[in-house]
Amino acid sequence: MRATAAARSGDATVERALLRNAGLTIRVGTLNHCTYGPASPARALCLENAALPEGADGPMQDRGRPDRCSDNTIGPEHLPLYTSHRLQLLALLDRIEAVLARATRENS
Repeated sequence: MRATAAARSGDATVERALLRNAGLTIRVGTLNHCTYGPASPARALCLENAALPEGADGPMQDRGRPDRCSDNTIGPEHLPLYTSHRLQLLALLDRIEAVLARATRENS
């Protein structure tokens, strides 16, 4: 109880101790954060069918899938990147639809 109360005040040492007791490691990433727990490696979907590099000892951050893996979290700091990617995909979709419309007109 004392550790939990202390963590509320923002004590980084206590927060690290709580994470360690929970068996979690937070890996900060560009696209997401990963809370991989070595005690339950089966939860790390990034390791499914993966050819692990020699010496790898945890999740593969670049294969993290927040939509599939409960160990992955998207924070507010990730939103600009995802928003930019979404806008790029929508622009590509607009171009594809224009090409399809032109092809349909030419072939009718």
